[in-house]
Amino acid sequence: MVKWSKIYAFLKEQPNLHAKSEDKCRKFFIEAVVWMARSGAQWRMLPSEYGNMSAFYYRVVALARQGIWQRMFCYLCR
Repeated sequence: MVKWSKIYAFLKEQPNLHAKSEDKCRKFFIEAVVWMARSGAQWRMLPSEYGNMSAFYYRVVALARQGIWQRMFCYLCR
């Protein structure tokens, strides 16, 4: 099981990624990604407790375009 501290340490090191608030990063982003993966729901069905659906979607896409997801998975599998 990967610990949140390892994920957050990776995210803080990434250029052009704002991960200053650990609590917000975890709740409004990482937990939202996990919710989407587990539920298989459409983007528009993201519960409001995870923030704005459009902003979340564009952040996920931006991370993919920057290769951050791929680098994070490699980092976590070490």
